[in-house]
Formats: sequence, C-alpha cells, structure tokens
Amino acid sequence: MTMIHRLPLLLLLPITATAAMAFGQNCTRRCGGIDVPYPFGIEPGCYRDGLGLSCNVTESKLYTGNIEVIGVDVPAGEITVYQPMSWDCNKSYENPKLSFTTELTGTPYRVSGTRNRFTAIGCDTIALFVGATNHSYSTGCVSICNENTTFSNGSCSGNGCCQTSVLPGLQYFNITLFSFTGHKDNSWNNTCSFAFLVDGSWYSFQTPDLHEIDFFDRNHGQVPMVLDWSIGDVGCEEATKNSTSYACRSNNSMCLKAANGIGYLCNCSSGYQGNPYVEGGCEETIIIASVSVGGGSVLLLVATVALWRMGSREAVERTARLVERCLKLSSNDRPTMREVEDELEAIRSKKTKADDTMVSGKTSARGGAASSETIRRIRTGQHSFGRQFPNDDGTDFSNTGIMSDQGGTTTSTEPIGTSSTMQYSVEMELALFGEMPR
Repeated sequence: MTMIHRLPLLLLLPITATAAMAFGQNCTRRCGGIDVPYPFGIEPGCYRDGLGLSCNVTESKLYTGNIEVIGVDVPAGEITVYQPMSWDCNKSYENPKLSFTTELTGTPYRVSGTRNRFTAIGCDTIALFVGATNHSYSTGCVSICNENTTFSNGSCSGNGCCQTSVLPGLQYFNITLFSFTGHKDNSWNNTCSFAFLVDGSWYSFQTPDLHEIDFFDRNHGQVPMVLDWSIGDVGCEEATKNSTSYACRSNNSMCLKAANGIGYLCNCSSGYQGNPYVEGGCEETIIIASVSVGGGSVLLLVATVALWRMGSREAVERTARLVERCLKLSSNDRPTMREVEDELEAIRSKKTKADDTMVSGKTSARGGAASSETIRRIRTGQHSFGRQFPNDDGTDFSNTGIMSDQGGTTTSTEPIGTSSTMQYSVEMELALFGEMPR
C-alpha cells in the first residue's frame, strides 16, 4: 500500500508592499499552542506568498497542505512537521503501510539534510529511500539480528536499528519497506519493521522499539521531520534591488543566502534579536547571566555594552551602579530580578534623551582608523570614562561579517541590508567592560 503526502503547489511570486506589511492586528498568530510568526500566517494578507498555513480549530492543529506543523523557527529558517512511518508486521496485523511518498515540489520547503536521519528498525528489515532534486538520489538501510546480537540503547549501527543521512535540498522522496522473511522468524520477539525520515535530535533507539507494534502506537504512527524554507527564488544581490518585494524589513537586519536550495533568508544583525521580516522587529540584545560568587548565585548584568550603544552617559552610569549592586556578596544587598528588570526598562526608556556626549555614525577625520594609542589604552584599561562616545576618534569598529557553514565547508558571507549601529569590536567591548566600577 502506498500513501502520498503532498503539499499544495504554490507559485513563488514577488510579494507586494502591502502584503509585506500585513502582519498585524487582525492576523491569528497562534494555533494549537504553536506560534505562527510572520512571514508565516493563516489568514489571507497575513503571510508572504508560499508561507500560508491553515488552522484546524476543531483539532487545534496547524497545517501546511495536509502536513501537520508542530514548530516554526524563523531565525533558523526551519519548520518541524509530522511525517508518517512506513511499517510492516506479520500476518496478525492488517493494512501495513509498506510505502509512502512526500511531495514538496513548487513550495518553499526542502528536506533538511543536516537535521534529519533516514532510520529503519527491525530484525529482518530492508528500507529504501528514493528522492529527487534536479537528479535522482537513493540510499538505504538494512537492520538485522542473530542469536548473538546484543542491542545497545542509543545505537543505530545495524543491529536492530540502522540510520543514514540524506541528501539536502530534496523536494520529493519515497520510502519503501521490505522484510527478509516476512516476519516469520520471531526468535527475537520482533514481529514488525519500521522506516521513517526523522529529526535526528528527536529519535534515540531503545530496545523496546523492536517489540511488536508498540513503537508505532506510542507515536501515533508519525515522527517529527525538519524542513528548511527560504524566501523567493533569487539570491540576496538580486533581492535587494527590489525594495517592494525585499523581505528583510527591519532596521539592523541582513540578507543571507539560503543554506538549502534557492532563495534567501533574513537575520537580525549582530547584537540584535527578533523578527527581521517585520519593521522594527530586530531589537538590541540585553544579556543577563548568572555567576557564582562567594558560594552563592549572583545575578550579573552584562547589559552595559548594549546600553552604551543606544544610551547616554547617564545610562552608562546607571547601568554601572546596577552591575555593582548585582555583585554584592550579601543577598540582602543585591537587587531582585524584578528590580533589575524595572531599572533596565527605565534606562532603555531614556535612550531618546541621550546627551550630547553620544556621537552616532561619525567617521574619523583622520582616515577611519582608531589610533594605536587609543586602542592600546582601551585594551589595557587606561582609557577613562571621560572619552567621547563611541570612542575618541569616532571610528566605527563594527564587524559586519558573518560565517555560515554549508555542506561541511565554512565560508564567509557578506551580509546585505541595513547595517548595525555597533561601534566596538567584541574585544574592545570586553576591555571597556573591564574598567567598570566594582
């Protein structure tokens, strides 16, 4: 029996400016406990072309086509969906699903080759995987047992469980399951075989998975699978030429080449987080960490660097005092989390009132590079707080490069889009943080 799992064919057309902005008030942003952030959406006008989803209110489930969606990750460019298993048991079980096909052609989705693993479970199991991108592709898994087999939980080495990687970029695949003996030899108490493409971080083989159809029933006949998605069918250089259809709407965002297939993705610039597909969606990052001092857990604020970029001298001084309070050894002298949050919010609210000592976007009249003496003083902690902001000679030390890892080769990708207002390299920021009063 063969089952076809299919997504609707969608034309990847440029989106209009109106649609690109339609992410707001009348758009449903949650279904069945799953967040639906823009550029995804449910109602017409609430999503970019190709990224429309549907919500079954009765079942409280989110779908793309007839495939259930159980997670949307905008920064990673991924969605997680449920994928049916192929299964076969001995004659005591009826209606096995020996084969099924998943069809994604014409959609923005592609099978993630880095996240998924083709998996077969059983003691007399042959599983075939046939896929297609621009050319055909096939792989397989064989799982066997014998009287000397020792099973190991967490191991898929061919004894009761087999796993292999798949080619990235697939938009079509078929899984077919076979049995060596038709499950007639039950000496291992294994009457069923299973095959599926699964999120590798989700599945870890356990010996009970071999026993009858319990594994199928426990998981309702389906497993999670990760799909990559991207915007459009052109790269960043071409996409940025059309401001109407360009998807990276927020300031402090950048365009990145899709890691899997054609198109591109958007990301917030270094030091920012949020949704780059929404105007104003990338916000400055404030990091709060916990360290151990004197045997107790002390809240350490590492928000100073971010606040330097957006605030006045008053913001720096207030943050320094807050850091100093957080480092008190006595818990009675340290602020509560609520007090820290309130103080940070108060500091942030004053960012539009930064005093005249804050210099933003200024270039050096001396050629655009900080003097070696200035850098030396910053690194050695000799540079005083009496300096001009962001630094004495107004140089922007920001590094807008980003590294991406595609197919095992690390390359440097030049981000395209609205640049960050970062004024320091990480090294300088850490050096400056070191001169904060304790």
